[in-house]
Amino acid sequence: MRLLVMSKLIEVAMASKSRKLRKSFKLILEPAMAEAGYVVDCPNFRRDRGDTLDVVDIQFWKEGGAFILNVARYVGPLEGLNGFSVPRDRIEIGMLPALRQDRIGPTKSKRMEKLVGWYKFDDIWDDQDSLDKLSEEVVGLLPQLEAWLEDGSMTPNISPESSTYP
Repeated sequence: MRLLVMSKLIEVAMASKSRKLRKSFKLILEPAMAEAGYVVDCPNFRRDRGDTLDVVDIQFWKEGGAFILNVARYVGPLEGLNGFSVPRDRIEIGMLPALRQDRIGPTKSKRMEKLVGWYKFDDIWDDQDSLDKLSEEVVGLLPQLEAWLEDGSMTPNISPESSTYP
């Protein structure tokens, strides 16, 4: 019983941490993504250009306190591996094979030691100004994200290394 109570308390604390970050995303990241042409369905963002579909999602670390952006470009008809069709406005990363797929995260100086390429926020979760600065930093990566989508440009923030797990 005691273990169950502790587990619930930890779960509530983690939810509170991500709730404050999500508030920051709503105020800063979501408008920037909408301005870039994405349909915002946080944590998913989709931009349909007819011949291509760009998808970005925010993946929170299962243990809390960290996140990373997954990004993919789909080309052609979006038909699943088992022959099922996925509506373009509902597709999420991982549903179908992508033309290109990677992750975008912080440079080495700001990465979590445990999770390469993930943004750490568990030490600033109660400081809204710091969370807002983190959201602004993510928005600052949008030009790199666009370059990667258009021509596969690799940058310090988008690299094979950023896709690794511990």
